This record gives sequence, structure tokens and C-alpha cells, in this order.
Amino acid sequence: VLAFFVSDFFGTLATALGLGQQMGMLDENGNFPIIGKIFLVDAIGSVVGTCMGVTVVTSYVESASGIEVGGRTGLASVVTVLFAPLFLMIPAAATTPVLLIIGFVMMQGLKSIDFEIEEWVPVGMLIISTLFYGISQGIGIGLLTYCCVKSAYYLFTDERGRDKLPSLFTILFTLLTCIQFFI
Repeated sequence: VLAFFVSDFFGTLATALGLGQQMGMLDENGNFPIIGKIFLVDAIGSVVGTCMGVTVVTSYVESASGIEVGGRTGLASVVTVLFAPLFLMIPAAATTPVLLIIGFVMMQGLKSIDFEIEEWVPVGMLIISTLFYGISQGIGIGLLTYCCVKSAYYLFTDERGRDKLPSLFTILFTLLTCIQFFI
């Protein structure tokens, strides 16, 4: 149950923040004010879908393609469902380049973040591991790398401020996230 929770939680978190940033719905601090509603809908969809014996209903990063062409509401999804049989006739080889371009467009949010030098390695590991292992595993590897790099930076440099160490919450969150690698 914990493995499913971690996978669904981080998948929804990454998708919501990525899509929220693409739509310009993040506030000046990078927070997504309606993320609670997104998690509520995702949780209800997961529970109801499971009880009915269907595939888990969750948020998908593929929604970025709808956002890219102007879709902002659930009506875009309804139209997509109505025309899905026509879209399924398009071979995957034709849609792959489009999804790659959308992925690159979503990565543009990284250029607005002012990372410190020791934070680039965890971000790089997160991106690379997400490509190869999936969103929840990528976030787990990124968090683990973040804690290791920050701790090493604290131990092996002259900057010994408490702000250079990962917070207790981050360490706890990382440990909970890494449980998925052992289950």
C-alpha cells in the first residue's frame, strides 16, 4: 500500500507542479494554490476506480499537450475522449516527436530557478533518473542525491551553516520516499 501511495503521490505532485508552471498558475513563491484540490480529485479517482475494478484514474503529464494548444479546463479532456478513436489510428511513431517537444517545453521552467551550485547535481540526477525509471523513482533518487550532496557539502567545505544541511523534514521525506526501492 505504501509503495502505491508513494508512486501515486509523487506522480501527481510532479505532474501538477509541471502543468501548473506551464499554465502560469504558480504564485510568486512557486507554490500552486489549488494543489489541494488536485490531490483530492486524484485521491477520489484512485479510490473509486479501484473499487470499481478499473485502471486507476490519475493526473497525466500528457495533459501538457492540451495545455500547449490552449486547453485549460476539463472540457478539453471531454473533447479528447470523444475523438480518441480517431487519434488512436495515428501510429506511435508519429506522436513520439510531439511528446518529446512537449517534454522540452516543460523543462523551460528550470531556467527561471536560481539554483546554487550544489543543487544542480540533484536536479540533474532527478531529471535523468525520471527519464529512465519513472516520476516517483526519479523524485526518490533526486531527493536522496540532494541529501547526500548537501551533507557532503556541509562536511567537506568551510561553510558550516545549518542552512547548508538538508532539513529534518527533507531527510524524513527522503527516507519515506526511498522505501519504494526496497518493497
